[in-house]
Amino acid sequence: MAAVRIRNVAVVGVVALASAVLGALLALAWGSPGAAGLDGADGRDGAAGIAGADGVTGPAGPAGPAGPAGPRGPAGPRGAAGAAGADGADGADGLPGADGPQGPSGPAGPAGDDGATGPQGATGPQGAVGPQGAVGPQGAVGPQGATGPAGPAGPAGPAGADGVSGYTQAFSTHVIEGGTLTSDTVGSASAACPAGTVVLGGGYQIDFVDDDASGWPDVDVFWNYPIGGQRGWRAAALNNENEDLLLTVFALCAAVD
Repeated sequence: MAAVRIRNVAVVGVVALASAVLGALLALAWGSPGAAGLDGADGRDGAAGIAGADGVTGPAGPAGPAGPAGPRGPAGPRGAAGAAGADGADGADGLPGADGPQGPSGPAGPAGDDGATGPQGATGPQGAVGPQGAVGPQGAVGPQGATGPAGPAGPAGPAGADGVSGYTQAFSTHVIEGGTLTSDTVGSASAACPAGTVVLGGGYQIDFVDDDASGWPDVDVFWNYPIGGQRGWRAAALNNENEDLLLTVFALCAAVD
């Protein structure tokens, strides 16, 4: 509508200009103009003139109110996946769910390292007596213990059997038979018990006749026994030395009841 009005004004302007020019020409031709007559009635609008060139675009008017939302268009093709966003903050823990059914037992895992020894537990009740075990090996002898106090005297024992009496010793120096042994010769000596006694044991001793000699004499003793009937003790030896030796025989005698 605004464009039609502008065009109409342009046409009226052109007509008015044309009338003025025509009046000026007539005045030149016919003499001086007379007094201006009264304005005549407006003539009919002329035909629309040719559209003029578009004027300069005016400034943008204020934004109008937003129109109603249009209908939802069809879904476009799926775009490429975007880069993963940063992890969001952990949400609050949810309520624990109900226990699920017992799953099957898994295979046994490898044995772990021994843990540290735990504290000593409380003493349990006395268990039943077990069966007698096998006898163990003999242990080592322990150290000697301290001497304990003397115990009370025991009752007197019964009288013992009669023992020996008249204990004495007899030496062969009283009855020597070849007491001096010549080198590489055999000599013997006997010691007789006194009357009324019997021999309980005996022995011999061999020495160098020369007191300056030293060491042990080299001899072979082949008799060393009691005389028959327990009457004394006898010994005989072979002298292997280059020096003379003295053989002494002794008997231990006692009267036996």
